[in-house]
Amino acid sequence: MLNRLSTSNMSKLLSQYKNYYDGTSELILSERDLHDDDIPELCHFLLKHPEIKKLDLGTNYITYKGAIDLFQINTLTHLCLDNNDFDDESADEMTAALVKCTLTHLSLSNNHIGDNVSQVLAKSKLISLNVSDNIIEDEGITALAKSKMLTHLDVSDCVITDNGAIKLLNNNKIISLDISANNISKELKEKIKNHIQYNFLAEAQQKKLHTLSRLFGQVIKSFGKNDPKHETKLYFKKYTVAKLVFSTMVNHHFFGKTETEQAQKINAIMTKYSERPTKENTQKKNKI
Repeated sequence: MLNRLSTSNMSKLLSQYKNYYDGTSELILSERDLHDDDIPELCHFLLKHPEIKKLDLGTNYITYKGAIDLFQINTLTHLCLDNNDFDDESADEMTAALVKCTLTHLSLSNNHIGDNVSQVLAKSKLISLNVSDNIIEDEGITALAKSKMLTHLDVSDCVITDNGAIKLLNNNKIISLDISANNISKELKEKIKNHIQYNFLAEAQQKKLHTLSRLFGQVIKSFGKNDPKHETKLYFKKYTVAKLVFSTMVNHHFFGKTETEQAQKINAIMTKYSERPTKENTQKKNKI
């Protein structure tokens, strides 16, 4: 275990960084008795080593001041600051840095973070956030539930109740969620679990939907909407078959929770892609 690191000792540590570098993209400096005055030297080092994408500084003595410096390193994508020395009064100071931050994954477990910092985090571009084992209450989870970016969220072991947790049912982006060890009823936990599973299915089907819907459009175009009258019945027969194939290749629940919603959305997609002319077809018509 290293003793308290001065700037010179930090330089020595970083000069031997391969001992703490996993060989892929992560630098692990957890439990190194690091403080805020060590961070400028570390930031300077990171700028010279853009191959380092992930940084683990868990279990040190870093406050929001050091974190703000780290948030400005645009080569980092993952940052772990678990078990450091934050507090919920640092929200205002962190706001500007977090909004501009390019991190996608941030872990701040066990940092005395409450609703103020949570509201700031909700405005960031993060897609994965761990704020477990903090003092986040209903106001904080309400803000996080409104995030348009977060897909992975861990708020376990906080002080959230049903009043705040219910707001998660309005979020359609989160596909991985841990709300264990809170004051949430069993019934609501089950509803939220089902909702997150629905979000996950929707996300998984998105690429398939995009590909299949365009494929369907091309199939319909190949039938030709300007067929002679005697071929009209054949066209609609093929249309029906193609629609049936398309709709059964994707998860129906993606289109809605009721049969009516599913039918309406499928029909809307069918119409959109079957009637939209391709660039190639438009060019051919212009030549004619």
